[in-house]
Amino acid sequence: MDGYQLAAKVAAMVQDKLLSEAVAQEKDAQDAYVQKLQCALSDAVAELARDFPLLEKTTAVATGGIIPYPTGADGVCVHRVTADGKNTPFTADSLGIHVFADGEYDVVYSVGGCWQAYDDIVMPDNVSAEMPALIAARNYCIMCGRLSEADIFDSRYEQYAEALRLKRRAKFPARKFL
Repeated sequence: MDGYQLAAKVAAMVQDKLLSEAVAQEKDAQDAYVQKLQCALSDAVAELARDFPLLEKTTAVATGGIIPYPTGADGVCVHRVTADGKNTPFTADSLGIHVFADGEYDVVYSVGGCWQAYDDIVMPDNVSAEMPALIAARNYCIMCGRLSEADIFDSRYEQYAEALRLKRRAKFPARKFL
């Protein structure tokens, strides 16, 4: 999904005629409606990436106890470092990922970075296109002072998010009586 598709979906959700016209005409960033929408969209994508990060895994080699960050990745957040399937203690700073020994490691990380308003939006597979639209609609309504509508969009997003969080929880076998 790209930003224009998401913007059109948000404009339809909030039922704002002037916003719909601005999105349909792809007005420039000087338009007040487009500026509000761009801000709402970028905040929505950032919030969604924080709630449901898009994780990537790579194999890297540590030299001198430092694993370099992946090239072209801004705002990397390292989640896990493993060697031979076992978690390895690590620290991260501006130089890279520090481990105790040289060798080959699997690094799981999420990339935050900067997102431009109408770029392609990459979300995890389990996140539907409805979720960023709901957050963006909520943000847009807050900016316009339409707080009751913002509350409705927020509660709908929380329903989607809670359903995804419930799927990730552990399942326990049923109790059996002897």
